[in-house]
Amino acid sequence: MGDEGLSVLRASSSIRAMAERLIRASEVAQYVFCHRAWWLAAVQGMPSANVRELEAGEIGHARHGRSVSLAQTLRAVAYLALLLALISGVIWLWWTLAVP
Repeated sequence: MGDEGLSVLRASSSIRAMAERLIRASEVAQYVFCHRAWWLAAVQGMPSANVRELEAGEIGHARHGRSVSLAQTLRAVAYLALLLALISGVIWLWWTLAVP
């Protein structure tokens, strides 16, 4: 087996490994924006040239995630308050109609 055979084996094992990994939406966006940049990062393992921007994006996404989590918690509290108000209203109505 010559050098060509080894490169084919390496390529097929690399393709197999890539087929089994999770593909994130940001990676799809990177591919759509520039397939060469995606290939350099995903296949060749070259680091991105815009590390600061990527870190800023991660910080922004983390901040947004905390905001979403807070909004979900507040919504749950609001539903609980609504449920308590409905129960209180039913009890008050029952008490008002039952007591002469």
